[in-house]
Amino acid sequence: LASLYVDFAQFSKAAEVAREGLRFDPKSRVLLNTLGNSLSCLGFVEEGLAHYRTLLDIAPDLPVVHSNMLLTMHYPSGLTPEEIFAEHQRFARMHAPAAFANTVFANEPVPGRRLRVGYLSPDIRVHSVAFFLEALLDHHDHAGFELYCYAAVKTPDAVTQRLRAKFDVFRSVVDLPPKHVARLIHEDGIDILVDLAGHAGNEWLQVLAYKPAPLQVTWLGYPDTTGLPTVDYRLTDWEADPAGADQFYVERLV
Repeated sequence: LASLYVDFAQFSKAAEVAREGLRFDPKSRVLLNTLGNSLSCLGFVEEGLAHYRTLLDIAPDLPVVHSNMLLTMHYPSGLTPEEIFAEHQRFARMHAPAAFANTVFANEPVPGRRLRVGYLSPDIRVHSVAFFLEALLDHHDHAGFELYCYAAVKTPDAVTQRLRAKFDVFRSVVDLPPKHVARLIHEDGIDILVDLAGHAGNEWLQVLAYKPAPLQVTWLGYPDTTGLPTVDYRLTDWEADPAGADQFYVERLV
């Protein structure tokens, strides 16, 4: 019930139900995470962070919770860029070991070949990411690039349908675990994989840890590094990342 309230943006009710449930099961993973999410969305970010940390102490093997915490760490004023960067690096050490990464690709470096660009996102729907993405899709060079979408959209809508037609290949991956999504991307022969969510994408960030494409880029949906050494570039600008910001990124800023 608490999770359903979150899905419908009823965060006060979600927090109330989660607190009630935690009276009966103080170590419930779902309830602690849901309470953290609810409080963060209500603006009680310090309390939300405390619940994420409590849960990660109990169960450190939950990358989604760790991502939720990383996103929320951008809201309080007391954390330094050094602390936030260090936590992103810790995420990579814990949830994205080097052994995960694919190192063999069948992509042939043929000059003039039409490159396959894949976009990975849970936000191909009524969402700010989709609104920014649409202009890019409208001006993509389809003669030089073949566009794939890996959409982890739980609630498709009219925007989903409109954007779907702008890709050459559209795959819904909402019910697939990250490892399976990575295998699908690899089998599709994607040359450049563009992540549109970062740590705001819940479990889908883990797809990047498997390095399914030889070149991986993050853009648009998250205001910081992924922390993953498998991500090569971040597309940004001087407003989002002023001079000197590159010291807090594992990616190369472009």
